[in-house]
Amino acid sequence: MTAVSTSSANKRRALYRNLMIGMLILVPLVTLISRTLGVHVHGLASVLMVSALALAVLQFNALDEVAKQAHYVAWMWGSMVVMGLFGVIMAVLYALPGPITIPVEAPLVNLFGDAHPDTAFLAGFIASPFLMTIGFAVWWAVYWLRRR
Repeated sequence: MTAVSTSSANKRRALYRNLMIGMLILVPLVTLISRTLGVHVHGLASVLMVSALALAVLQFNALDEVAKQAHYVAWMWGSMVVMGLFGVIMAVLYALPGPITIPVEAPLVNLFGDAHPDTAFLAGFIASPFLMTIGFAVWWAVYWLRRR
């Protein structure tokens, strides 16, 4: 691909991105409908997620080399910085004596019930990509603002 993207390439990337964002917005809405109406929508949510993944691959492949490298750097550093900070904060909170984590734990126990090792594993499993995405977004925003 050339160093300067053509207008059609920019339109194609924008189309992929907008469709992907639309699908990712529909997933929580479908989940909310499922929770409120009791309708099983697991298949629809799965199709939306797989379609968003395919669009993400297409959108990434449509980027030029500089933008791809910026994404690599943002995922690596943004994810690692946020995960590292979160790990240090959690280690410090649990190392301190006394009931310092009760203000956080009490609402979670009331909402989800008593903790179970499987529940804790799943919570960490779900929290990790969420934190990594936050790190990516912050790193990408800083990179984008510095280059403008």
